[in-house]
Amino acid sequence: VCNLDMSDATNLHSFQLVKARAAAGKDDVTCMIPLFDAINHAQEGNENAVLMGDYDEEFTVVAIDDIDENHQLFDSFGDNAVHRLFHEYGFFSQYPRLWVFEDHEVFDSFGDNAVHRLFHEYGFFSQYPRLWVFEDHAGEEIRFRMYELEEGYDFDFNPHNLPNQHNISYVYDELSKHLLTVLATEPLGFTQRSPTISSTRYAVALKFRQEYIKALEIAIQHLLLRVKGMSDLSKKYSNIEVQERVSQPSTRSPCFHEYCDKQNALFEWVEANGGYVNPKLELTTGPDPSWKVRGVFATASISHGERIFQLPPNLLLCGASYCDAVNSLSQELSKGPASFWWPYLNILEDHDIDLPIAWTDEERDLLSGLHPSYMAKTGAQEICDMYCNVCNLDMSDATNLHSFQLVKARSAESKDDIICMIPLFDAINHAQEGNENSLIMGDYDEEFTVVAIYDIDKNQQLFDSFGDNAVHRLFHEYGFFSQYPRLWVFEDQSGEEIRFRMYELEEGYDFDFNPSNVTHQNNINYVYDELSKHLLTVLAAEPLGFTQRSPTIISTRYAAALKYRQEYIKAFQIASDYLLRVVEGDTLHEKSEVPISQHEVNWKENEL
Repeated sequence: VCNLDMSDATNLHSFQLVKARAAAGKDDVTCMIPLFDAINHAQEGNENAVLMGDYDEEFTVVAIDDIDENHQLFDSFGDNAVHRLFHEYGFFSQYPRLWVFEDHEVFDSFGDNAVHRLFHEYGFFSQYPRLWVFEDHAGEEIRFRMYELEEGYDFDFNPHNLPNQHNISYVYDELSKHLLTVLATEPLGFTQRSPTISSTRYAVALKFRQEYIKALEIAIQHLLLRVKGMSDLSKKYSNIEVQERVSQPSTRSPCFHEYCDKQNALFEWVEANGGYVNPKLELTTGPDPSWKVRGVFATASISHGERIFQLPPNLLLCGASYCDAVNSLSQELSKGPASFWWPYLNILEDHDIDLPIAWTDEERDLLSGLHPSYMAKTGAQEICDMYCNVCNLDMSDATNLHSFQLVKARSAESKDDIICMIPLFDAINHAQEGNENSLIMGDYDEEFTVVAIYDIDKNQQLFDSFGDNAVHRLFHEYGFFSQYPRLWVFEDQSGEEIRFRMYELEEGYDFDFNPSNVTHQNNINYVYDELSKHLLTVLAAEPLGFTQRSPTIISTRYAAALKYRQEYIKAFQIASDYLLRVVEGDTLHEKSEVPISQHEVNWKENEL
C-alpha cells in the first residue's frame, strides 16, 4: 500500500528519480548514490566503469578499461531493451538497440503443471503433454507424463527420475489399483445432474473425471504391454500368427566358428530341458568383419512369424526382486560347472561387461557435465539401494558386481515384479526402434517365445529393441553406443527435457528436433538457444586433466568415457550449427536439402 500522494509534485518527482537513478543493495535497501548516478548508460559490453561495495561499507566506482582524455564514463543499466530504458529511465538507447515484442499467443508458466493443480487452482485443462499425479496405497506420490501424438499417445512413467518409479511393474500395479478405486467411488447420481447443481459446473466436473479416467486407462494399456515384455511392438504386431516348430535339432547346420562348443552345449541344454531352438540359428559375430559383437544370426532364411526360441519356466533364472535376481545369479556363477544353468552361464561369462556404475568415482567423474548428471554420480551400491531399499549385496565382491551388471543389462522384467535372466533371448542385440525384427512373448510362469516379425535373410542378424533408445540410457544401462538414428536428450535451464534425433546420411547428418511432438519444442529458436547453452555448459564442465589419463584410471574406461564425451559434443555441435542455419533463415524447410558435408564433419572432429 503506497502512502505517498502522487498528485504531489515533489513526491512524483522523487518517485521518478528513485526509479531512474537509485541502486539496490543487499537486504532490499535502495540507495541514491551521489556521483555514481551521474554516469550514463552504455549498451551491454560498451561500459567502462563498474560499481563495487554496498550500503553498509562504501561504494567504489573503478575503471574497467583504459579511458582516454575527454572520453565519457559509462555504466550498464542492465537489460538494454529499448522499451525498458525508455520506460524506466526516460531515454532512447544507443545502437545496437534491442527491440522486444510478443507474438499473438503469450504464454507463461504457472509452475508445477500437474493437471489437477492447473484445474483446481486456475480452472482449466492443461495442454499436452499432461502431467498426471496420484498416490499409491501407502500415500507415495506417483507421476506420469502423457504426450499426444498424431496417432495415439506416448508416456514417460518416471518424468522426475524417482527411485520408487524405476520399477515399471510397481507403477502398473498401483495405477491399476488407483483406477479401480476411482471407478468404485463414482459419486451417486453422477451420470445424471442433480437440479441443485449448476449445469456448467456439472459439465466441468464430468469432463475432468472423463479425462482423468481416460488417461489412467490408456496408461494402463500402455504399461501392460511393457510389463508383459512386449512394449509397443505387441500392438504393432498383434496379427502375427506364430508358426509351429520348423524342424528337429538334428537338421542344424555344421558349426565352424570360435563359439561352436559353447553354442552347441547351450542349444543341447535348452532342448534337453523342454525348450526349443530354431535350427537355422547360430551365435557368432556374423560374416561382416567390421561387426565385433556376438549376436544371433540366421544360417538360412527365416519367415515372418517363425519361432526363434521357446524357453519354459524351468530354464529361467529369476528373482522375486531386482536384488534377489542378482543374488541368484551370483550364487549360480559361484558354483561354476556344478550349476544347472552352467551351459548358459558359461557363454554368458564371455560378455565382457563394464558399465559406468562399476567405475570408481574418479572414473565416473569423466562423464561430469553431461546429461543426465546421475551417470557421473551414481555407483552400483547406490543403485542397488535404490532398487532394493536396503541392498544386502556387497558390491566390492567381484562376482556380485559382475552379476549386478549382467542383471541390469541382460534381464527382463515380468509381471508380479519378477526379474528373469532368459537364456538365448539375452543374446539378441539391440536395434533402434523400428529396426527390430524379433519379438518376445509370454511370461515367467508360462513360457517365453521369441518370434520373427519380418522375413529374415540368411546371414542377417536378429535384433530386438531395448526400449527407450536414448544414447545416454543405452550407454549407462547396457554399455554400448547405439546405432543411428541416435536419440539425444538434455534439459533446459528450468529442468524441462529436450530430445532430438540425429540421422546419419551418406554425406553428413539430418535431424528431427521434436521427435516426441511436445509443445515446448515447437519453437525452434528455443531449442537452438537451450542446445547452445547446454553445449557451452558441457564444454565448461570438462573434468580437470581430462585430456590426459590419470594413472589410477583404467585405460578402457578412460577410452569409453572419452569416446562418449566426444560423440556427445560432436552431436550437439553439429545440431547447434544446423539449427543456427534454420534460425538465421538460410535453411529450407526440407531438412534433406541442407545436409552437413562430410569434410565439415571431419573438420569438427579434428577441432574436438
